[in-house]
Amino acid sequence: MDFDSDFKKPAQTRLRTISNLRDCFSTVARHLIAVMSVVIGFQVTASEYSQPGFYELDHYVLDNGMHVILKPRHGARSVAVELNVNIGHQNFPCGKRETAHFLEHLLFTGTTLHSETELEHLIESHGGSWNAETSSDYTLYSLEIFSKHMDVGLITLHEIITGSTISEENVERSRRIVFRESGGKPSSLREWLYKNSIIQSATARALNTVFPGIDYQCPGLDENSSVTRGEVLQAYRDYYVAANMALAVVGDFEPDRAKQLITQTFGAMPRRTLDGVKPRPLPAAFKGAPGIIEGRWDPLVGAEATIYFIYRTGGLYSSHYYALDVLENYFQTELYNQLRIETGMAYAPNAYTYLYDDYGAFILETDSELDDVEQSIELIKNALAQYRQGKLDQERLGNVKQKILLNSARGYESNRSFAEYYALTVEDIKRYGKYENYEDLIEEVSIEAVRGATAAYLNDDNLVVAVVRPTLTYTQFYLLVLLMMGLILAAAWRLVRKIRLRRPRNS
Repeated sequence: MDFDSDFKKPAQTRLRTISNLRDCFSTVARHLIAVMSVVIGFQVTASEYSQPGFYELDHYVLDNGMHVILKPRHGARSVAVELNVNIGHQNFPCGKRETAHFLEHLLFTGTTLHSETELEHLIESHGGSWNAETSSDYTLYSLEIFSKHMDVGLITLHEIITGSTISEENVERSRRIVFRESGGKPSSLREWLYKNSIIQSATARALNTVFPGIDYQCPGLDENSSVTRGEVLQAYRDYYVAANMALAVVGDFEPDRAKQLITQTFGAMPRRTLDGVKPRPLPAAFKGAPGIIEGRWDPLVGAEATIYFIYRTGGLYSSHYYALDVLENYFQTELYNQLRIETGMAYAPNAYTYLYDDYGAFILETDSELDDVEQSIELIKNALAQYRQGKLDQERLGNVKQKILLNSARGYESNRSFAEYYALTVEDIKRYGKYENYEDLIEEVSIEAVRGATAAYLNDDNLVVAVVRPTLTYTQFYLLVLLMMGLILAAAWRLVRKIRLRRPRNS
């Protein structure tokens, strides 16, 4: 209704219009109250999937640039601490990828104040435990301790981050531990075969195709032996800078005491620039790969195959991220139904995303009997075709979103799970000034958004199909071994006969 034109009418007309408007407003008001009730009810329904108070927290930045997230939760008598250092495998070139992992191990091997044994005893005797992990793009230090001894936990974590000795002796000892963790030191022959591309895995070839120029998986196996103490120390100086870290503390603690202690410990770390931090490489443009990528002599022996459909996508902060989450959950169910329940051709088909900040991949995966590889590929293609024909309709979309939201609702219960989420997603705060409300954003995903992600990524020009298939089955391997043993025995028998024939006979 154009109110301006109404008030330009003569007086009698204006009186009649005002009367009509009064009735109109009365009707609108009743409808508005009803609509508001629905909206309020929807908001309650939408927010019920989030953990109570999950996004209500205290975030601040220390003078030295370290991000700190505090979340008091007094339901359990524990405090969880997570320290995220922005360093991972992808910060180093091929041949040096284990540098960050190596450094993570070394920080637990002793400080100027305590030996490794003393550090372990210090944490355990105060009701705590700690660990660490290194991924492609972060190193995460985790500690959980009885709430009364939060001070001990924070002080000891600060001690290993700032006071570890990283001695030559500990370097060599940790090198052996890292080898054990990764399955043992590879033989020189196997290393040579990989470095010269005589042996290549299908997944390595596929990922290097999807992410060209990034050497996502290096040709060499031994990324540990070539890392020197000097290189570890240089990585420590370059990356273990306060401004390159985020600290999350969640649990039964008093905020004022936590802030005071953090200021005295981590806040005392010097303010330094990040000049030594090198940006992680970004892959070049990708335009798909015709045919199927397979490995070379890797694995050598096996009983089944694994199939991958890999689509190059945007990263964690692309506009399609939440739609990709919906697609991931949709195809998890579809592949399971078609490949396991309906045909019994797979044990654990799956769909998942593998995302960095700026790029990633959407992956459909299934195990397969060796004789069923081609049929399994066709079934995945069929699932994709059914989806494109509209199998994910509005009702199905609602069901998929509800599944995601229900999983999210039960996914974060412990102090540690809260702290880990905050530490690993601190980039949200840097970009948006707050943590994005995952549940609300999943609720907002529409059919149009899912179709947009499909058009952007799920097309053949953006696809690599890889099959991990053994060179030999176990039967073929055993037959080959028996054949070789037979040939060796035959050769030995011939040699013995020749020797006997050459001996002079006694007259």
